[in-house]
Amino acid sequence: MGPWQSFVSYWKNYFNFKGRSSRADYWWVQLWLAPHIIISQLPRFIKIPSASTVQAENANLTFGIFLIFVYSILLLNAVLTYVFLIPSMSLTSRRLHDIGLTAWWYVLGTITLIFFSFIFHSLRQVVPFWALIFIVLSLFPSRGPNKFGEKADV
Repeated sequence: MGPWQSFVSYWKNYFNFKGRSSRADYWWVQLWLAPHIIISQLPRFIKIPSASTVQAENANLTFGIFLIFVYSILLLNAVLTYVFLIPSMSLTSRRLHDIGLTAWWYVLGTITLIFFSFIFHSLRQVVPFWALIFIVLSLFPSRGPNKFGEKADV
């Protein structure tokens, strides 16, 4: 499956948690979503000066426009995160089905992230661990037919 077909399949299978998805299908969609992830993280690294450090009147206008821009990106990120949430969950569960694992592994990972976020008050310690696990799992090749159906189209 090519990049465009993978992206179309991603949206057509919005609520489809059954069946299988190939490695190519999974990674093409991740490549499509990468710019959203990168752009959404940019405001976290921008140091926003306080209003007291801005001196001139023109600087206040520039500062206000800058804040509107940053908050617009954050709002767009929040909306897109919720739009992409369900189809990404369904794609990941189908990818796990493709390598012979149940989607309950995805649920277990999500519950673990939530649990450890309360313990550490941050996900910085836990997210890289689970991200690495899901990256490794998504790299496994598709095998023949399994309990989740026939091999996914490549």
